[in-house]
Amino acid sequence: MDGYYESRRDHLKHPMIWKSQNINFFPHFHRTIEITYVVKGEIQCICNGKNYCAKANEILIFPSYSVHSGTSTDGTETMVILAPLDYSSAIFSSLSGKTFQKLIVTSPEACGEIYDAMRRLLEHKGKKVSANITKGYVSVIVGLLTDAVGLCELEKDKN
Repeated sequence: MDGYYESRRDHLKHPMIWKSQNINFFPHFHRTIEITYVVKGEIQCICNGKNYCAKANEILIFPSYSVHSGTSTDGTETMVILAPLDYSSAIFSSLSGKTFQKLIVTSPEACGEIYDAMRRLLEHKGKKVSANITKGYVSVIVGLLTDAVGLCELEKDKN
């Protein structure tokens, strides 16, 4: 599956977080990990050629360099975070050479905790807060994701 390389995302030094409504996105990929919490509605997406559907209170994970695209139902609301791989070496070093085993989180407990951390991070957006607070929330989010879906070794390129 071909996709547009969003190289501008590679220059992120800090996570980006925002709310979206009725998101539709063409096939693209980037170095950052993209985490999408579906607040309301549903998103149909394709990631690396596989179909996924995330409903309200579920989370989509788009690993680094995965080609992904999607469409949402009318009225869908999401929170999206882009996390640069080199932002927090403590947590992201555990992802070296690995990827997520599953790309959708459905556990109500895990999704609730991740939602709370994302919401708090969004509340800090645009305010002067300690970099340690932001790193803490991002570390919690990535840690909860890895606990919820597990990690596996990246497939070696067969070419």
